[in-house]
Amino acid sequence: AQGYTFEPSPTQLAAMWRDDPDSLKAVMNFTVSRRGVGQVRWLRPVDVTGLSLDRIISISDGEVFCYADAAEKPPVGAGLNTDAEITLYDVYKLDKETKQPVRDGPAVLRWERSLRAMCAKMGAKFVAYKADGGVWKFEVEHFSRYGLMDVDDDEGEEEDHRPDVGGWVGPAAATIGTTAPAAASVALRKQQPIAPTADA
Repeated sequence: AQGYTFEPSPTQLAAMWRDDPDSLKAVMNFTVSRRGVGQVRWLRPVDVTGLSLDRIISISDGEVFCYADAAEKPPVGAGLNTDAEITLYDVYKLDKETKQPVRDGPAVLRWERSLRAMCAKMGAKFVAYKADGGVWKFEVEHFSRYGLMDVDDDEGEEEDHRPDVGGWVGPAAATIGTTAPAAASVALRKQQPIAPTADA
């Protein structure tokens, strides 16, 4: 659905459920990815039973968020509101004149410092930045909205580094539930595991 994939995969989750329904209460290294955009990998075992991912997580250019509806956000440490490693791709500083991504030279080091500053402002832990692919990796202790933001660069100017995207990209359409499945690429029920749809 919209380029999202899951690890373990829907098929693997269904098999885990058949072997032991309680196994979905502590899934190791649960990962949601969107090809060419980014991924979220949870660093602790998470309970994925009953989660409606289409209402919880969104990965878009330069940004990831979970639980957009604060009323649905569980306490820290519950659900997906826990430690995770976020990776975003194609995160570059744009040249002021050419508007092209800067991939080498001293500007890359300055850009890495800007990303470190963004992490500090977000309360996240900077892990790494790789200019090859524009890969920015950082860790969070709980979930909110994380990604590119305005920072003061070395020249004292405040810039918006958010990528220019043509509108909002919707979240992953997936549900891991214990009730009747919606139109989703992942659906697990207590009585009968449902295989992922063809477009998953």
